[in-house]
Amino acid sequence: MEALELLPIASMTLLGAVTALRSRWHGQRWQRQRRHEGVQWCQSLQQLVMHLQRHRGLSSMCLNGDTRAATRLAREREDANRLIHTLAQLPDSHLSAADVLPKAQWQQFCHDWQQLCSTLEGLDAADSIHQHTELITLVLNWLRAIGEASLSRSSADHAWVGVLVDQLPALSEALGQARAISAGIAVRGQCSAVARVRLAYLISRIEGLAHTCRQALSADRHGHHPAMREGLSRIDAATQHMLTCLRCQMSGNPSANGSDCFAVATEAIDAVFALMAGLLAGAAPQPDLPLAA
Repeated sequence: MEALELLPIASMTLLGAVTALRSRWHGQRWQRQRRHEGVQWCQSLQQLVMHLQRHRGLSSMCLNGDTRAATRLAREREDANRLIHTLAQLPDSHLSAADVLPKAQWQQFCHDWQQLCSTLEGLDAADSIHQHTELITLVLNWLRAIGEASLSRSSADHAWVGVLVDQLPALSEALGQARAISAGIAVRGQCSAVARVRLAYLISRIEGLAHTCRQALSADRHGHHPAMREGLSRIDAATQHMLTCLRCQMSGNPSANGSDCFAVATEAIDAVFALMAGLLAGAAPQPDLPLAA
């Protein structure tokens, strides 16, 4: 009799345990899907930033008189347009409304990008750099917001996620702005006082951001991984080479043509994007992970 009386209690306990387990499983699955979508968005946004930055640098070369850059400029524009189309198709059902691109901002961005492309030939180099930078800043803001909201699995991830979606992209942008100015200086063969002041600021910012990224990633639990060390070393070497070129230009001795300066700077920027791509690939969730004990 007592056993029969205890049966409903046991059944309810079992039902509660099963319900909790199912809820936990669905929660983990939802979080994995959210992180998967976040990785997709961040990958496309990173690539868009890279191509917009290249487009800015090549535009600077063209507008300063190097028409040989026109073919590469058109190719970067096509790549940027392709990524804009990709972003418009990405899933976002597991991202909250605050995480995804605000529709009005996105539409304005697309309009401003097309407007920039259609009027580029009539701009001077400084206006082109300014308009490109405004668009890139907007994409960087989206990258940071979506990455911070979707990639962290726990508080232990906050540091490296911050480096991935904030500090490394900021480093790429400082390098990218310097590349655009440097390439223009090389084409013209002279460095104006305004350009010299701007480059001095960017050099300081590049050095500060590179140091911050190196410290944060070296302290991360993956900091001693060979791929991480190799990526940081590549960034350091390429960045130092670029800074040497910038200081040479600031001293009034531009020693390379526009294409050479663009290539030196691009090597440093590509090193940053390569490390970002590796970190982002590591953030992608594995499908059908078993429940933790």
